[in-house]
Amino acid sequence: MQVKSVAAIILHVSLLAGGSFAQKVSIDYDHDADFAGYRTYAWAPSQNPAKSPLWNQRIIDNIDRQLAAKGLQPADAEADLLVTYNGGLQEDVSLRGFGTGGRWARGSISVNKVTKLEGTLIVDLYDQAAKRLVWRGIATETVSDQTEKNIAKLEKVVEILFKDYAPEPKQ
Repeated sequence: MQVKSVAAIILHVSLLAGGSFAQKVSIDYDHDADFAGYRTYAWAPSQNPAKSPLWNQRIIDNIDRQLAAKGLQPADAEADLLVTYNGGLQEDVSLRGFGTGGRWARGSISVNKVTKLEGTLIVDLYDQAAKRLVWRGIATETVSDQTEKNIAKLEKVVEILFKDYAPEPKQ
């Protein structure tokens, strides 16, 4: 195998690996809560909704789909769970440097500023009767400048957030 082929394969694998780490997801929940008892949900107001009404509705629709897939039904004020989400965007700035020349040869060093926009979505589920938080999912993802890519990323991240819902109670 030629050196160029090996280098191309390594570059391709490293790009794939790098892409898989862009998304960060974490889940926490009340280990004593009986998730099997939750059958209905209602939306509570968000403290930090998406600024765009289009994105607000996309987030709600994606969460609704995942809750329905888990057997939860929307209800009015007497729902078992209250659902809310908070979202935000933050710039992630890093510096990347590279140099030319060897250890003993003179070269030059360049430093580039790299700015990425990261979106964070926090989904909370509250036990309405007990008035306490029972489940929280947090996802962070790099935002693209293309709407269709961001819609796909949102769908994927919400799916991942609810992948292991409903947790088993602690024995």
